[in-house]
Amino acid sequence: MHVRKLLFLQLYVLLAVAALHIVGTTLFLYWTFWWYDILVHFLASIWLGLLASWTSAMWGVPPRVWFVLGCVIVVSLGWEVFEFGIGATQWSAFFRETSLDTAIDITINVIGGLVGLFLARRAQFTGISK
Repeated sequence: MHVRKLLFLQLYVLLAVAALHIVGTTLFLYWTFWWYDILVHFLASIWLGLLASWTSAMWGVPPRVWFVLGCVIVVSLGWEVFEFGIGATQWSAFFRETSLDTAIDITINVIGGLVGLFLARRAQFTGISK
């Protein structure tokens, strides 16, 4: 796998995530469009899948599904705890809606992480070398 190409791909995805987040927060898109949070979670988890795959490649190990999923799940749970800690999530009468939102976020993150792994593996098996 060409680790340099994978590193630049991560950078492009991360820049897109940062731009979407800044615009979404500034223009209140997270609160205007129900799907906006899902989009940002999906792209951020693609980046995370690419990051985990790149880390594996740097260690000289092909990216494995269990490693990428483990990284995605740990970071996803950490992010949800962070959101709760800063007050972005309210655990009150809206517990069901909050639980559903958290479950959707983590599910989207797992799917995005797998897409990131797929992109990394695709680069690996198209004849690109380290």
